Amino acid sequence: MDFWIWCGFGVVLTVLEIITVSFYAIFMAFGAFVTAIVMLIFPTCPVPVQIAIFATISILSLVFLKPVFKKVFKINVSKKVSNVDAFSGKNGIVVSEITEFQNGLVKVDGSNWSAKSEDGQSVPVGTAVEVLSVDGVKLIVKVIEKL
Repeated sequence: MDFWIWCGFGVVLTVLEIITVSFYAIFMAFGAFVTAIVMLIFPTCPVPVQIAIFATISILSLVFLKPVFKKVFKINVSKKVSNVDAFSGKNGIVVSEITEFQNGLVKVDGSNWSAKSEDGQSVPVGTAVEVLSVDGVKLIVKVIEKL
């Protein structure tokens, strides 16, 4: 293998990275370009040594540079909470009775949501509740203990 093959392989991997934005192919492209430079300096380098250089540089750059890339490009820094998931932990008021066999309505942040109690018990209108989770489009709530 020679300089141009490694350069071509590096270009293909770079294009693959641009298309997928996986932050894996770019490190292999880096390994291919470093191997191409080695081939310029040592044109008679055996193929197994070239492959070893490529693999070593690719793995080392992945291990040491990926954390830097994550910080610089803010990849997977934090999971954004969806609007529905943001209701967990909020308080609301029962506006339509929740019964053992039928969902009721709970007003949370000015919007009415279908709700059922965590323990399957009835919850009367006007009761303060806390949203524990969201199941589909239903809020799972528990009665807030009165002090």
